[in-house]
Amino acid sequence: MIVSGCGMPQHTPVSSGGFRIVSSSKTHSRRLIWNLRRYKITMTGTMEKSLSGVKLSVILFFVAVTVQVRGVHISSLVVPEVVLNGTEESIILDCDYNLDQGNALGLVVKWYFNGEVVYQWIHNKRPQALGFLKDKLNLDFKITDDDLTVHRALQVNNPTTELSGEYTCKVSTFDGEAIMKRLMIVYAPPKEWGAKIISKPQDGFVNVTCWADGVFPEPKLTIFYGAERGEKVLEDVMLSSWKVDGAYNVRVYRVFESKDLNYPTVFDCELKIPNTSFVSRNHTVYTGPAELKDTSSSSPMQIVRSGSSATLIALLLGFTITLN
Repeated sequence: MIVSGCGMPQHTPVSSGGFRIVSSSKTHSRRLIWNLRRYKITMTGTMEKSLSGVKLSVILFFVAVTVQVRGVHISSLVVPEVVLNGTEESIILDCDYNLDQGNALGLVVKWYFNGEVVYQWIHNKRPQALGFLKDKLNLDFKITDDDLTVHRALQVNNPTTELSGEYTCKVSTFDGEAIMKRLMIVYAPPKEWGAKIISKPQDGFVNVTCWADGVFPEPKLTIFYGAERGEKVLEDVMLSSWKVDGAYNVRVYRVFESKDLNYPTVFDCELKIPNTSFVSRNHTVYTGPAELKDTSSSSPMQIVRSGSSATLIALLLGFTITLN
């Protein structure tokens, strides 16, 4: 590369070809010269001598690059967006990249999980699994037969919910680096869930509750009411959520005064798992305070959508009424 330079006013930002050069001391001058050499930029002897001077205060140079710097480009990062917990023997996370002019000097591929290094492959060496994924990767897996990309991908065995998070691929050589990120969710449907009404005529209150146990990630529960005249979202609900063995137990509820409720009234509970297409519904019916103590439904009609397909699982719908 050939570089031409000229002095410019202080604090004037100038960049070209991806460089921004600022020097304000002898130390910065040396650092500037080192960076220019690093990127194979050639300077005239007069120019280098000037940069090395102790009296230099602030010098900005316009850098004219005549040869493109070689580097790395990630063409695609393939990470499954959604995985159902316990259903896959293994999954593949692939980081496809190109090296400009085939330059592989210093080639290193690293994978990160939520910012922590979990995999490293140095060209011509055996890949390493690190940290969180140390016992979950097949290090013999080869995504291609190309010596420069053979170990670019991860084969993760038996993916479970704790693998949900952000995955980052970083590819670097002596000439540059490239980074790309993707989010993956490994979700678990609720082990149990339902909608229930607890009525205590003697106290004059009715509790409408939507609940779910053993679900991951934390779901969104919404209560609807008034099916006959069009559904409305029940406002001013209370929410409680806690984690047990890596999964969530969630309760959404509202307490009414009996006199404020018409009957019969249908309450629907909708459960959604964020960042997935999982949607499920459950319902229960309030039939009036004089008759009802506790009515609940935990056998929903479940709608689970995956991609463009939809699976409808119709289960027994029902509720139990206990007379005084």
